[in-house]
Amino acid sequence: MQWEQLEGKITTFLNPFSYFITRDYKELKEFQVLYDGVSLCVLESIFDGSSVKRKRYSFDDTSLAPVVFSNAVRRSLSVGIIGSTEETICKARTLIEKKYPGIHIPFAYSGYLDADQYAKAVEDLFGCDIVVCGMGTPNQEALLLRLKSRGWHGTGFTCGGYFDQFCSTSGADYYPALIDKLNLRWAYRLYKEPRRLWKRYLLIYPAGMSIFIQEKLRALFRKPGAQEP
Repeated sequence: MQWEQLEGKITTFLNPFSYFITRDYKELKEFQVLYDGVSLCVLESIFDGSSVKRKRYSFDDTSLAPVVFSNAVRRSLSVGIIGSTEETICKARTLIEKKYPGIHIPFAYSGYLDADQYAKAVEDLFGCDIVVCGMGTPNQEALLLRLKSRGWHGTGFTCGGYFDQFCSTSGADYYPALIDKLNLRWAYRLYKEPRRLWKRYLLIYPAGMSIFIQEKLRALFRKPGAQEP
């Protein structure tokens, strides 16, 4: 995906987990929604009747992070980052600056803020050309919507656990090449963080996929002109 397809939009990424959380989130229509996860890509292609599989995108080093940060350098765009702990976000800032020489990151905020700190973060991030937010669904979407509601015209991305992954490898690739090629990123993350992620991948992922299939089937068999209940 090219920078021109991202610029000026707020973009979020759906996998079975985030779909389960945000399926009734009406504000999602404000976002450019891309699929992060091969399962939803395959299902979407099946229900669309397309012979071409929908492409997977995510905000990490296997997908859009290099596109965004490289263009920030090339176009002299400021980047604000927010998410994870204070220690992790500060480390992420340093590592991103090292990996992308010349990038300008004026603000780096933890995702754990009280009301006053949150308001200050929004005020500061409003002045950035690009905001990358990893506060978890739906908090990360809510922050980007708040910026947009105030008249912000920058480019925003949700990024989930990207900052933690990036820091855990000191800026190197998080996923081994074979794992990425075989689309087993979810299994690798579960292997790396079983206590935190077992419920997400073993319980909520199947539930999210089931609801996704049910809603696609309802839409497929709905009579033309019928109103959504």
